[in-house]
Amino acid sequence: MTTLEFNESENDIKILYEFVPNYYQLAQYVDISSGTHFLMDKMMREQSGLLRDYWLRAEELFVKNVISINNLYKIANKYHKKNLEEASRLMPCFQFMELNTILLKCIQGALNIRPSYLSTPEKLYSNPSEKCIIDCPDNNWEILAFSEYQVIREEYKTIKYYSIGAFAKIEDNKELFNSLKFDLELYFNDFGINKTKGENPIMYNVFKDDLERGRIFFISPFVINSMNLQICKDFENGLRAIDKSGEEIIKFVQWKEEYFGSASDGLEYPKNEGQAVLIRKDKLKTLFDLYNNELEMKNFALPINDK
Repeated sequence: MTTLEFNESENDIKILYEFVPNYYQLAQYVDISSGTHFLMDKMMREQSGLLRDYWLRAEELFVKNVISINNLYKIANKYHKKNLEEASRLMPCFQFMELNTILLKCIQGALNIRPSYLSTPEKLYSNPSEKCIIDCPDNNWEILAFSEYQVIREEYKTIKYYSIGAFAKIEDNKELFNSLKFDLELYFNDFGINKTKGENPIMYNVFKDDLERGRIFFISPFVINSMNLQICKDFENGLRAIDKSGEEIIKFVQWKEEYFGSASDGLEYPKNEGQAVLIRKDKLKTLFDLYNNELEMKNFALPINDK
């Protein structure tokens, strides 16, 4: 169990109540809130210092473009892991009975800055001939798959756009993903390797429970095995594939940026929210060779109407 090195505060439980009601409910059974206020303040100060365009109002624990909920999940999973798992067994509610803390870490640890070389959903919809991946010679990573929601606020209405794309086999018509849905367990057995062979390289799944919702993409177990890679088990830093020397080769990232609305009312929403799988550019040819250079980027974009 991680040693707790923080000061407790009467505001610890209040933060859970304001930002993560489900964790607040779990805290009624066991302690998963101690030190939250201190650690939130510390983490958000550090994040503000790393990114110049972020700013901090420490007294209100607010950082522009940094998700408070993501930090709270990290604190609970790191410092209160055993109690969190115990709470999931005690809660008289089925949704909490099988809390997958590893998958939560994969998603939460993937929080990153939006790739600047990815075209926005609105641009892709307005101009179908627009390249979804903008050429960026100075960048060391290539996007293998992505999905993104974009909110555009006008004076009297809000318009939403959605885009999705992936490198897929040319022969598979409009199919983007492997027919087998993403499951972390598939990367640690021969069944996953054999079952994903000969299919599209990207796996996809929607992750839903009462603590977290989102989408996750990753390269298939067949590709991981064929490229002599392995899944990095340091899941707190997201889902990544590394080589034998420990170098990152493939990684899953997600972003939630440009918030609008009221944080105090719990109604703060990102204008851009998405996910992507990235591969190091110098390894892209190895991936294409596995598929005899018969991969192409397939993508589409569409508006989403709010009633």
